[in-house]
Amino acid sequence: MRALRTVGFILVLVAGGAAMSASDYFLEPNLTVAQITRERPGQNLPISRVERYRMAGRFRPLLFWISRDNVGTGQIIWRHGPAGAVAYELLIGSDPALAPKKLNRWGYFAESTHGNTGQLFAVRNFQISKSEERSVGKLHPGPGNDGRLRVFSAIRATVRAGRSAAKRWTARIPDNLTLRDVDHVLTTVERAPGDARHHDEVVPDGVRSGFLAAVADLINRSVQAHHTSPAAVKALREISVSYVYWDSLYDLSLRSHEIKRRLDEGLLITTIHGKFQIRKRLTGKVTRFEVSYGLDSCLAGIPVSIKYQPRWWLQAELLRERESELSVPFEPNSDQPIRSPSTCP
Repeated sequence: MRALRTVGFILVLVAGGAAMSASDYFLEPNLTVAQITRERPGQNLPISRVERYRMAGRFRPLLFWISRDNVGTGQIIWRHGPAGAVAYELLIGSDPALAPKKLNRWGYFAESTHGNTGQLFAVRNFQISKSEERSVGKLHPGPGNDGRLRVFSAIRATVRAGRSAAKRWTARIPDNLTLRDVDHVLTTVERAPGDARHHDEVVPDGVRSGFLAAVADLINRSVQAHHTSPAAVKALREISVSYVYWDSLYDLSLRSHEIKRRLDEGLLITTIHGKFQIRKRLTGKVTRFEVSYGLDSCLAGIPVSIKYQPRWWLQAELLRERESELSVPFEPNSDQPIRSPSTCP
C-alpha cells in the first residue's frame, strides 16, 4: 500500500511544475527586491465555473493492477472578467479520512492573466524529517494538534512585460490541517515574511505565469483546432507554450490530441484525449501526463479526467464528478457552498 500513499502528492507535484526537496526552502534569501502583489490572483473576478474531481490510484506490484478509488479530491475554479481577464484555481490532494495511512498531502494553486500581466500564488505541504524538525523547531501539543509539524511552501510571482519577479517562503503549521482547512492555511501563509527568497529574471515575451494558464491555453487551442480542420489539429503538435515557475522555464506541448468517445456514468460523451509533455529548459527533463477534455457543448474544454503515471507500476488519476455526486465544496474566504454557474450532466 506504500505506493498508493504517494498518489495525492504525485498530482500536486505535476501542478507545481517541479519537485523540490524540503531543504530547498531553508536557503538564505536572495536580496534582490521584487515588487509582487499581496492579493490572491483573480479573487476580484466573478466565478464562471466550478468542477470537482475524485482521486484514484493504481499500482502494479507484478502483473496486475491494484486499484484504490476515492483517496482524495480536486477542484478547479474558472473566473472571467472584462477585457479578457481570466483566472484559474486548483485545489488538489489526498484526504486523510479516505487515503491509506491517513496520507495528508495537498496543494492550492491560483493564477490570473490580464493583458501582458500574469500572477501566481501556490501553496504545497510536506512533512518535515526528524533532522529538519530538530533544526527548525517543534510545536508544543495543544488543542487540535499533537505537536507534529507540516511545512507549507509558498510561492508568489508576477510576470509582466518580459520580466518575472517571484518570492518563495515557508510556514510551519500543525500537521492535522487538511485541504478542507484551505482558507485557514492560506490566511496563515499568504503574506511573505521579510526573509523570503527573491528571484527576478528576464523572460521571453508570451511566457505564461504558471502551469495552469499554460494548460488552459493548449486545451483551448486544441478544441478550436478540432473545430477547424485536420491540418490545424496536426499543426498544434508542433507548438509549445512556455511558462515560468520560480527560477525555471518550462515548455508545455501536446504529443497528440485525438477524438475519443467515452461513457461517463452511463452517458456517451465526445472528448479529446490529450497527451501532454513538460520539458524543463535548463535540464531537458521531461514529464508527461494526460488530460481528457470535452469537445463541445457544456463540456467544451473542461477536463473530465487527468492522469499521471510517473512509473510503469504507479498511476494517479483525477475523475470528474457529476453534479449529483459532488462532495463538500471548498472555497477560500467563504463558508457558503459554491454552485457552479455552468452545470453539466
